[in-house]
Amino acid sequence: MKRRDFMHLLSTTGLSLVTPIVSKKVFAAEPNHMVVTVAAKGGWDATMLCDPKGDTESPEHGGKINLFSSSAIKTAGGEGSGSPIRYAPIDTDYAEDTGAFDTFFNSHRDKMVVINGIEVSGGHPKGMQAATSGLTEYPSISALTTQTHGPSMSNGFISFGSGPIGDSTQGLLAVTRLSDLDAINLVTKTNTTQSDGAAALIKSARLRAITQHQSEQALVSRQRGLGQLYASLSDPAANVANLLNYAPASISNGMKGQAEIVSAALASGMSLGGNIYYPGSFDSHTNNDNAQWRNLQIVIDSVNTLWDAAETYGYADKLTVLLASEGGRGPFYNQENGKDDIYTTSLIVMSKRIAGDRVIQATDDWYNRLTINPTTLLPDEAGREITSLDLQLELRRLLEIDSTLTSRYPIEDNGFALLGFQDS
Repeated sequence: MKRRDFMHLLSTTGLSLVTPIVSKKVFAAEPNHMVVTVAAKGGWDATMLCDPKGDTESPEHGGKINLFSSSAIKTAGGEGSGSPIRYAPIDTDYAEDTGAFDTFFNSHRDKMVVINGIEVSGGHPKGMQAATSGLTEYPSISALTTQTHGPSMSNGFISFGSGPIGDSTQGLLAVTRLSDLDAINLVTKTNTTQSDGAAALIKSARLRAITQHQSEQALVSRQRGLGQLYASLSDPAANVANLLNYAPASISNGMKGQAEIVSAALASGMSLGGNIYYPGSFDSHTNNDNAQWRNLQIVIDSVNTLWDAAETYGYADKLTVLLASEGGRGPFYNQENGKDDIYTTSLIVMSKRIAGDRVIQATDDWYNRLTINPTTLLPDEAGREITSLDLQLELRRLLEIDSTLTSRYPIEDNGFALLGFQDS
């Protein structure tokens, strides 16, 4: 099958939505904000990433939160008025790169705020919606950003996977869902002929896409309707070259490949909002450490990819990244060396517009949530527990979400200035 015919076939599928490039002329002004949510599906163990506790035994519980030594816990930054970011040492038995956390935290700490001890309620799968939206019935922060700053963009918000993985729109706008990196990878190849096997794969994806969009028609029609969505894909072959200018010659597998495609969409002007997710699961009820070490390295590698592309193509000053999970684990091990689901977790915000190099520490040594003074952001018995709603309110301010949307999806202001930025 010739590339031209292949591209035409691809344009009728959900996979094609990565190829049309919406001109930047759809903006009333050059957008100042882009946002990507990074979903650690299943509930990550934050004590093995950014809220480590070590192997001290609890006098009350009698167990350990982590198996690594408390003396092995590492720190990054914290100079000046900041607070050091404590992070876990990677176990050499489970690591391809034992320095992956060192590189991640030391490279990005200046634009990073870690919030430890944030409550994300709802469990599977509603907790992920709460982490990225505030409430399960609210659109995600990526959807709100796209609707505010690029309402005319046909493919302004792109997401991988399906289901509640951080890409909820609540019918506010259409989300471009991608699923098959193998098929997308075929588009980036320079050879002119695609295999008939690939064509069959695309035809199958087209049928799935049509079914999915029909089921969502009632919601999407509030903004533009399915007909208008598909009309935006009328000439993908004319636009695909622009996207390929920003995509690698060969797309990586897994979550890193998702990050490469989302980055190309942002760099090319096709999108303002994106969502990537770990395609496995952090839901480690058995053999917790084995799953968590490996999965966490995959997640941070994808985040490195997002920022590398942003620096390369000049939009790093506009980018905000939210690392989120629908809850946490444990904190103590169960009888199968796993950890069960809890509502306490950590969320990480990355942006050059925030006061980075900081940790808001709202857990104690045994991973109990602490109440925090909204002004000092220090533990205070008279303070409040931090929830995902508090963070979402801060993100809305940072990303200058339109007041009509904030009124439509209200969040109570509890006074937390979590991100330390100045309102514009």
